[in-house]
Amino acid sequence: MGTGDVLVFSVALATLFGVWVRGPRWTFERIYVPALLLIPTQPILNFAGIPDLNPHRAAAAAMLFACLVTGDLYRLLPRRWKLIDWLALAPVLTFAISYAVDQDPSGGFDLKAFRHEIPQLLLDWGCPYLFMRALVTDRASLGRMLGPVLVATLILAGLAAVECRLATRFTVNLWNAVGLGLDVPPHYGDWRLGLLRAFTHFLGPITLGTVFVSLAPLMIAYGQLVPKHRRWAQVATVAAVVGVGCCLSRGPALVLALLVVLVPMAVYRMRVAAMIGGLALLFAIPTLWVVAGEAISYTIARVEQTGNTAGESGYYRIALLIIYGKQVATVGFWGAPELIGAGKYGGANSIDNAYLYLFLIGGWVGGGLMILINLVLLRRAWRAIHGLNGAPRWFGYALTSSFAGIALCMGNVWFAPDYAGWYWISVGLMANLPDHLAGLDTVRRPVPAASPPHPHPHLAQRHLAREQG
Repeated sequence: MGTGDVLVFSVALATLFGVWVRGPRWTFERIYVPALLLIPTQPILNFAGIPDLNPHRAAAAAMLFACLVTGDLYRLLPRRWKLIDWLALAPVLTFAISYAVDQDPSGGFDLKAFRHEIPQLLLDWGCPYLFMRALVTDRASLGRMLGPVLVATLILAGLAAVECRLATRFTVNLWNAVGLGLDVPPHYGDWRLGLLRAFTHFLGPITLGTVFVSLAPLMIAYGQLVPKHRRWAQVATVAAVVGVGCCLSRGPALVLALLVVLVPMAVYRMRVAAMIGGLALLFAIPTLWVVAGEAISYTIARVEQTGNTAGESGYYRIALLIIYGKQVATVGFWGAPELIGAGKYGGANSIDNAYLYLFLIGGWVGGGLMILINLVLLRRAWRAIHGLNGAPRWFGYALTSSFAGIALCMGNVWFAPDYAGWYWISVGLMANLPDHLAGLDTVRRPVPAASPPHPHPHLAQRHLAREQG
């Protein structure tokens, strides 16, 4: 048994012990969520008849088993099922079907592959959503959950800050120092601005940057939820922003900058500023159109010459749309993963666009569902926040921008397993957003007018006696 197996067993045992001693809610807040952020997904424990267990899956499976034994399994399910719950869980079924169809050479349905994929997707996607949806249902439980998230944010940001100043993969080497045996990604060729692009134990700098973009607004919300920890929440917010900088990824940095501009405008209803920004964008359209046209023309020429532009990441995103954009219309209901890297485009097998990737592997049904989930959640959030004012409005937009940030970043990175669990946590957070905002003021109360002065009682009696006399 290697160190990786020991790590998987340790996470599972800690989760079991937590459920039995402190209950599922405490275990979710103090063990499961920090594990998603701080423990790598690469160690795999293989058992016959059991899905390939990494630490994240082991924690979810242990939660299910412990609650089944203690009779608390019902606590891991929503009290009242809503349409959004069925919508959020539907990809578990549809992507398992896509995998089963893909694994059957005759184009039929491989039942064995379906049985293998369902439990993996349930642990990877379904459990984070259900746990968040069922266990974090009000502002008090959200505040308790975000405390450990604050600690995890500071740890991740500190590791990223150290790593970007070194010439080695600092965090992976720390894990390997205890015998975990992770592959150490080469540092050469991954520099920008004279700094190493940090990604700690994640699979790449873009995925870590995506998580930091989601964490920064959450820390602002935590400061409002727990005022006594507001200073620490401010420190963690700054740490998350610094973490985005240490990743040196343009996509997450651009999304974070966009949120910094748009969220205050939405909170304060800056209609004039929005109109000025819209006019500036309108006047910039001709220039942007020329720049975009040149970039697309260059990319098309490069793709025709070499089959790819992988060495130029900005153009590579355009190349992916050129290479695979038309293929989306041909993937069918259940997807066509064989199109990835096919033919002369073998170098374009890294689909740095989660939505495009999900369409290719999950078809019109799976890819369409994922986009629909994001749109429905953002629409529900806007309706829940629309009537709020002041601090409650800031709080609502902080939670919403956490989800919006990760949803926007997904257009710049594939749906990697290292942040997929956190994405489904965010989906569960948004599903409960109306409950988190319940009871907050929805109208601006006018300042009460000053009441007329009341005369002193003795003076009032003397005045009354004078009137009667």
